[in-house]
Amino acid sequence: MSSSSNTTYFIIGGNRGIGFNLVKTLSASTDNVVIAFRGLPSLPKNKQLEDLKKSRDNIHTVQLDITDDESVNKIADEIRKTPSFQGIDILLQTLGSRIPTMRS
Repeated sequence: MSSSSNTTYFIIGGNRGIGFNLVKTLSASTDNVVIAFRGLPSLPKNKQLEDLKKSRDNIHTVQLDITDDESVNKIADEIRKTPSFQGIDILLQTLGSRIPTMRS
């Protein structure tokens, strides 16, 4: 755990569904919540997250596209820019993805 009394959660896919509900619950405390999501903050699918972020100082967002190597490689630098960041204590991956099935 980080040296401060607050826990830092890093949630991949926290902009809707189960991930967004985790963000709402975890950010109700003073713990830091860093959310990685895909797409622009202005997209309709990210509106709920952006609205919640405006009302809570402990929510920080970074953009991440796990299908893009460059995005994955630079995410550590983006996370380090998070205010009061001292490390990730808990990583939650709530991102869903479609894996093509093989048909015979």
